Amino acid sequence: MVLCWSFNYQNSIFDFGLADSLPSFFYVIGVIFIIFSFSNPKTAKKALQVIVFGTAGALLYEFEQLSFNMVFDIKDVVSTILGGIVSFILYKSILFLNKRLIKKRTYQLIDSPSINDYAILPSGPFPSCPR
Repeated sequence: MVLCWSFNYQNSIFDFGLADSLPSFFYVIGVIFIIFSFSNPKTAKKALQVIVFGTAGALLYEFEQLSFNMVFDIKDVVSTILGGIVSFILYKSILFLNKRLIKKRTYQLIDSPSINDYAILPSGPFPSCPR
């Protein structure tokens, strides 16, 4: 991203500010899903708390830049908030697809024949006739 940023500014390429704000966007998504991988939230409420606190922490860092005379950009704040929203949408999508996959596998297990469904037939030229 740094190479893209420096290339854009050296060659006066207008990218709608994406090179400046995309790191803030992907940072939030990455941090939230790293926290998910370690904490494994069991309920949607816990997952929402992780998303809200992860986004709030990133926003706190953005506003902290005002105090220390660092570069503050409102696009970073907007992209941080959008990263939190996209994280929530991704979480819900993954949860939905996971539930759907589990339901599909459950139906496959129910509909698939088990070993008890097969009759043991007698060997011989006429399996339907008893010996």
